[in-house]
Amino acid sequence: TQSITLFRVFQETLNNIMKHAAASQVQVQICENATSLELIVTDNGKGFDNPARNKPRSFGLRGIQERIGQLGGKATITSKPGAGTQIAVRLPLQE
Repeated sequence: TQSITLFRVFQETLNNIMKHAAASQVQVQICENATSLELIVTDNGKGFDNPARNKPRSFGLRGIQERIGQLGGKATITSKPGAGTQIAVRLPLQE
């Protein structure tokens, strides 16, 4: 379940970048330590105001946070107009 969720979140993140960001670069980091797995996706696209995440049409971003939250993790979305977006997801490792 965890690996499928992480894959779907990664897929949704790339989909959002392709549809909305107009980015020329995307950086992906995956880190694992003793207790958690972290996925960080950063783009250099047009970015957005953080209140834009709460619009009724932002199902993708909300869905990311909900999916990760259901597994006891946390998703942080940071963006600024003209400065790109970063989506960082941290999931506790399943035993």
